[in-house]
Amino acid sequence: MARFANIGIGVLAFMGVNIECQAGAWTLPKGKGLVISGTSYNSANLAYNAERKRLTPVSFNKIDSTFYLEYGLGRNLTLVGNSALQDVSYTSSQGPQNYSGFSTSKFGLRYGVSTDSPWVVAIQPSLVIPAGGETVPDGDLGLGGYGGEFRILAGRALTLAGQAGFFNAEAAYDLRSDGAPRQITTDLTLGFDLTEKMTFIGQGFYRHTNDSMFEGDTVLANESLKLQASLVFDLPKFSFFKSIKSGSPTDLDEENEVEMPTLPKRKTSLQIGVFQTVAGKNIVREQGGLITLWNEF
Repeated sequence: MARFANIGIGVLAFMGVNIECQAGAWTLPKGKGLVISGTSYNSANLAYNAERKRLTPVSFNKIDSTFYLEYGLGRNLTLVGNSALQDVSYTSSQGPQNYSGFSTSKFGLRYGVSTDSPWVVAIQPSLVIPAGGETVPDGDLGLGGYGGEFRILAGRALTLAGQAGFFNAEAAYDLRSDGAPRQITTDLTLGFDLTEKMTFIGQGFYRHTNDSMFEGDTVLANESLKLQASLVFDLPKFSFFKSIKSGSPTDLDEENEVEMPTLPKRKTSLQIGVFQTVAGKNIVREQGGLITLWNEF
């Protein structure tokens, strides 16, 4: 894996019941980019009630196909954006609900703040663009209009049992229009190399939303704590070469054969993981799995 002291790869995070890709506190060099795309499956047959007990039967299923882009614009400045296609089905007080289409999208800028410590610190304001999918944990489909998010990120490289690793922490505040509740989020990530080409990533995601009114209905304040574990594997680098050979067929050898790359080598990694809601209030108890590809360019 890439050394974490020079980490330029993203840290994939799954936010609440929406799947969102977020990178860590590190910014990318100018002209360098990262694309993360993948699919997750979420399901739940129980929900946490107001007393934080798993007593309420529910029927909830969701498939997310996500796309995340990160691109270095200049010194300490990185463009970030993410969106997802959702297929959501669940039963509410109004009966069966179904949706297929885009979820909320976010586009923002991450600015790295210079420090004299081993910690990397960044701030990240983002524009929130609404869609018809599940955009607020356990809220109505399509709840909320345009809004903004302000995120603070901090990370550092470290060594665990002689292996290269990293720690990343994030806190964010979301403010949405059209009746959507305000949301506070906290994400913690710990990763370390198991081998030269395989990394373990453990993550915890905490979400809190307050009460709100939407079209005469109350969206109850809710909380959730979700844990996720995944493995990231480096895949072989692929290149396409065009060989240009000089000389006659009888005097060709390795010294006069020139390989001209027509496409550069790109690093690709595969992530496979599982997640589970372990505590909550007025929210479904989710579990599921994910598979994603990370492509650096």
